[in-house]
This record gives sequence, C-alpha cells and structure tokens, in this order.
Amino acid sequence: MRAGSILLLLAALFLLCACRARPAALASSTTPVEPGDYVILGEAQGSAWGVMLFVIPLHGRLTERARDAAIASYPSAHGLVNVSVDYNLFYLPLVTITRANVRGEAFQRNQ
Repeated sequence: MRAGSILLLLAALFLLCACRARPAALASSTTPVEPGDYVILGEAQGSAWGVMLFVIPLHGRLTERARDAAIASYPSAHGLVNVSVDYNLFYLPLVTITRANVRGEAFQRNQ
C-alpha cells in the first residue's frame, strides 16, 4: 500500500512538472560597432537563473545578467558580436525556473 502511494505521488509530480527550451533571439552585437573597429577575442557564453512565482518574476534583468556574465568571461572584452539568446524553462505547479543562455564572440575595440 505504501509503495503504491509513493508511486502515485511520483507520477503526479511528473505530470505536474515540465521542462522546455526555446531559442529567443539573435543580434549582431551588444554594443554598436563598425566592421574593422574591433578584434575578436573568442567564443563567450554566460548564463543566469531566475524564478517566477505564478506570473511574477522574482529575478531582475535575467538576459542582461547572462550577457554581462558572457562579457566578463573575457576580462578585456568590450562586448559581444554574433549574439544568440535562448531560455531553458522548468515548470513546477506554482513556480517557473528559468535559465537564460547568451552566446557570442567577445570583442575588444581597436585603439
């Protein structure tokens, strides 16, 4: 009887939870630059986590925090070019956990 209750509870939790990933955006750069005015440092990526309670976000500026983390992965970088953003969402009955992922090429301006 007890094992059946545990299996029923696990099945209910499985049905109430879901996970989803979706691409969100592409951008040419995070900072306005002209071709030839910068040097590519390498591939950069960053991510940030956030939580929503019902429809109220409890995180601030999730995408911006992920972008800043990607830029910070190269200490001398001034921004990113060829940027893509995607989100991973994990749904629970009252809460949604979100992860923003930013990828791009870190660049440094020519002096």
